[in-house]
Amino acid sequence: MEMDILKSILSENEVTPLGSLNGTPLYSFEDAQRINKIGLVKEKIQGKDVEFGERPMRPDGLGYLETKANAIAVPTSFFENRYRKVEIVKTVANEKTKKEETVKDVYYEVVTDYRACKEQASGRVYTTTIPVYQIGAKKDSKGNADLFLIGQRNISDTDFINEFKGKLNKESMVKILKLIGNNPTKQVEDTLEF
Repeated sequence: MEMDILKSILSENEVTPLGSLNGTPLYSFEDAQRINKIGLVKEKIQGKDVEFGERPMRPDGLGYLETKANAIAVPTSFFENRYRKVEIVKTVANEKTKKEETVKDVYYEVVTDYRACKEQASGRVYTTTIPVYQIGAKKDSKGNADLFLIGQRNISDTDFINEFKGKLNKESMVKILKLIGNNPTKQVEDTLEF
């Protein structure tokens, strides 16, 4: 009877990650709890002595003596963002036809500052400059886009409040966070010799 209940818990609590970052799946707090619960159920099925109730607290009451973590949980604020599309129109000379053509470059500027994003609706943010990541995309012959990090710059709070109206979904933000984490445009500090 007990094994049937445990197996039903396993079948009902299938969890899919929000995304992955550097090969590690990321879950919401609720889903991470389910993953941990599934881990305990699997241990119980294997015959181990498992306590499903409260974990023992540390003497100071500020945490648990032992906790098992089978998943990494991130708050949903981890994916908070605002973005804007930037279009730059340039006139270039075509080498074959020797005529000038108009070319449009498109990239996106993404703000990941949680506090600024939350305060944007009020019309005031806590700082006068906000960092943005500039993201470009190269499309291949099949139409699939390959994202790349152009760079990072600061914008004014007024620009942020008035122009950054879009919000990327979690899947897109996972891609952006991968780019930011593997930032190929990191500056190397020069040293001065006196």
